[in-house]
Amino acid sequence: MKRCCVLILVLIGLCCPSGAAESAAKTGFVYDDLYLKHNTGTGHPERAERLTAIVERLRRTRLLAQLVLLKPTAASTQWLTTVHAPGYVERVQRSCRSGIG
Repeated sequence: MKRCCVLILVLIGLCCPSGAAESAAKTGFVYDDLYLKHNTGTGHPERAERLTAIVERLRRTRLLAQLVLLKPTAASTQWLTTVHAPGYVERVQRSCRSGIG
């Protein structure tokens, strides 16, 4: 079965739940090089060069070192349907299974 790659580049605000005064808010950066394989076609703004430019800028400005690097994980259908209609999720799953871009 062909895997369907869905691109998500997210910055997430994280904080320590301990409530201790010394715990500071952190920003999570969800990223994987797998995102560079997401091909949306010529001229689309979501492309590999955009992602590499973002990561390079974060490195160059030394902001990357201040982020909590998070690896993406597969989302369950149950989780997806908390933010998307079940019919939409099913349509995307059918498209992925049939190889439709």
